[in-house]
Amino acid sequence: MKKILIVLLLSFTVLSFSETIVDVFKLNTGNEDYQIILLDREIYTMDYEKGEIESTNQLTDLNNDSKNISNQKSLNSSLKSYYTDLLGTVIDYLNAGYSLQTAKINYDESENTLENNKKLLDKKLITTDDYNTSKISFSESEMNLKNAQKTYDDAAESFREIYSKDISTLVIPLVDFNKVFVSDDEYLGKNFDVKSSEINLSIAKYNKENASYGTSEYEKKMLDSKLQKAQISYNNTKKQAEKTLKTLKINIENSYNKINNSKEKIEMYQRSLDDSQKKYDSGLISASDLNKTKQTLINEQKNYYSLLKDYLVNLINYAVDSGNKPEEVLN
Repeated sequence: MKKILIVLLLSFTVLSFSETIVDVFKLNTGNEDYQIILLDREIYTMDYEKGEIESTNQLTDLNNDSKNISNQKSLNSSLKSYYTDLLGTVIDYLNAGYSLQTAKINYDESENTLENNKKLLDKKLITTDDYNTSKISFSESEMNLKNAQKTYDDAAESFREIYSKDISTLVIPLVDFNKVFVSDDEYLGKNFDVKSSEINLSIAKYNKENASYGTSEYEKKMLDSKLQKAQISYNNTKKQAEKTLKTLKINIENSYNKINNSKEKIEMYQRSLDDSQKKYDSGLISASDLNKTKQTLINEQKNYYSLLKDYLVNLINYAVDSGNKPEEVLN
């Protein structure tokens, strides 16, 4: 059986290099997506300031505030997409590499099986159907390898658009979530849904308190009902925001623990692979046995970066929602 050598794409040793995902964020501030965000911010600021100047009473002030809250919420959504898309490009490239390694292992395994079955068929030790089955498996693995290579090439091209250096020079740190978290009051105080609901409540209060002298009983009752509805809506929005925040923080902490567990598994699987490689070099195990050990490690490495991606996306969203810049809190 021929020797199969697989070079793993990345190990934890790369975490000792200097450049981080934050550098990727900073390097891409000149791209069109980020420039649009900056222009939107400038437009929203000018629009809000214009509204302040043109405002004639408390109600127009509140309407201007409501419009600004909506604009700021849209801006934050764009910022989150900007950061998470860059992060996704990096990790998708890493995982495409791991998927390619898996496809290469499966291809080599099915090729070896096909070659062995051809010899067995020639000696009439297996049936033609058995041999044809191995031919189909090989054909499928060949197609999967081509698809994995295409996915990897596309991911590599996307990666090179945002980072000119080799992936091995880049660190994606596991940031301690405790360094990112702010107080719940501070976070909720910047929640746009709560702010919007609070402004709607203020508008309902204003309309009730400033009803004209000739307002009918029907209209008064309507204004009173709208105020009660706005108060209930505000209370529910605030409660939901508190509940969502609690769930988010729990999920972030659980993800952090899962990532650390995955890291320990990778270190364990790496030791197992090193041991299997020595046994293979000494002729004690087959290439197939060695590849199984490699595959276990590759699967866990891919799992690690998938977990890390989800974790950092949540942290980025949390940072933006709390009014902080991800490049500062993730540094």
